[in-house]
Amino acid sequence: MIHKFKFENSNILMDIHSGAVHIVDEVAYEIVEDVLSLSKEDVVEKYKPKFELDEIEELFLHTNVVFLYGFGGIGKSSIAKKKNKAE
Repeated sequence: MIHKFKFENSNILMDIHSGAVHIVDEVAYEIVEDVLSLSKEDVVEKYKPKFELDEIEELFLHTNVVFLYGFGGIGKSSIAKKKNKAE
């Protein structure tokens, strides 16, 4: 589970399970929840009207944002596998 909030011009994400706190840019703040549940292609398609493609791509490559795939120990691939099994 994550909490996200803004405080004094900072975008803050908190991983409740680990207690990790991250200060992120606007792109990461906006799309964090979708990165956890959608494919990379779907995230790019959804947010390309709002952000530059380079900014979105950088999010997936940037080492400080790797944590987005593992919030609470459940990464995007694990969620996708669970959805496929449920269908």
